[in-house]
Amino acid sequence: LKKLGLHIFDPLGEYVFQLVVSDGAAFSQPDTVKVTCKIGSAPDAYGYSWIDSDNIYGPAYGWEDIGKRYRIENIAGSSGRVLGSITLSFDFDFYGMKYRKIYIQSSGVISFGSSTIYSYYSIPQNEGYDNLIAWMWADMELTNDSIVYYKTFSDRIVIQFVNWSFYSVPGKVDAQVTLYKSGKIVFLYKNVSFDKNFGSY
Repeated sequence: LKKLGLHIFDPLGEYVFQLVVSDGAAFSQPDTVKVTCKIGSAPDAYGYSWIDSDNIYGPAYGWEDIGKRYRIENIAGSSGRVLGSITLSFDFDFYGMKYRKIYIQSSGVISFGSSTIYSYYSIPQNEGYDNLIAWMWADMELTNDSIVYYKTFSDRIVIQFVNWSFYSVPGKVDAQVTLYKSGKIVFLYKNVSFDKNFGSY
């Protein structure tokens, strides 16, 4: 309806529809049905859900230029280790816990603990592998061109991953992860040049 310019109600919520049939002289008893309308995924037990920017109700794609002032150094050749920690300017609530520090991992994740996280583990696990945000959880091959920039604001932190590549798959990716004080998390990807077999890994 929104695409046709006939957006007549908020698409999110619970609706009750009632049907009454009439022949002009008599009316049937009303019949009702309850419909729950949502977009994106259904929320989990903590209220988290996701939606893609391709959805007409999804967020607009907006890569934020944060410049190159803050940079995590010396990451070339890194594999299976923590590249650096960043202190937030706000408490970030993630699955019922509040955090003030995040850790950049070479495996394509942002974690809330300093333990090294390797790729391809099933989650959740008792070992704590659920304590992460996976923007590209994989065996990453970091080169001299691979960079991490970040910038903190009062209401968010923006982390940019530049020229990150994947073991045994030609190509690179630039990605941006934004964590908001509100708890919202946004992933953005651009300059993705992986080959057609990337999705099979």
